[in-house]
Amino acid sequence: MANVKWGNLAAGDFFTVDLGLSKEPFLYQKIEQEGLFHNAVLLNEGKLCNLYIGPETAFEKVEVTFSFKPTE
Repeated sequence: MANVKWGNLAAGDFFTVDLGLSKEPFLYQKIEQEGLFHNAVLLNEGKLCNLYIGPETAFEKVEVTFSFKPTE
C-alpha cells in the first residue's frame, strides 16, 4: 500500500505502524478526533489511543477485509 502523512488519512481509513515491538504490525483505524485525547483505535487490542504525529511521520495505509461468522 502507500505511505501517507496523517492529513491524507480520512476518518475510517485503516493504517499500520511498525514500532518494532512485536512480530505483528499494529493495525489502527483513524477516527474523528474528539478533543485532544483520541485520534485512532488500535484494533489489535480494541483501545482508543492518541498517536504522536510528527512532521515527518508517515503511516502505511492499508485495505482491510473482514469476514463474519456466527459464534456458538
